Amino acid sequence: MGSASNVVFSNFIGYRRTNWLIFDGCADEPKHKELERHHTIATQAWYKAYPGLTAVDLERNIRIRRGIESPSMGDKEAREWAALL
Repeated sequence: MGSASNVVFSNFIGYRRTNWLIFDGCADEPKHKELERHHTIATQAWYKAYPGLTAVDLERNIRIRRGIESPSMGDKEAREWAALL
């Protein structure tokens, strides 16, 4: 497991101690995954800020908003932005 796992899981119960957050840490990925599964808590609720929208929809909406907020666009950018609508 790389340094990204250390950043995410370094405060996890039972996670091996890291060195400056990106060094050392987890050396045995299967053991870490089993430990993680053992400490997982099932939840009865899930929050979705934008029901009915996918990640692709959200990204397109962000690009549309940025186009609206843009002080100027070239012809190519304007055509790409209009294609989003």
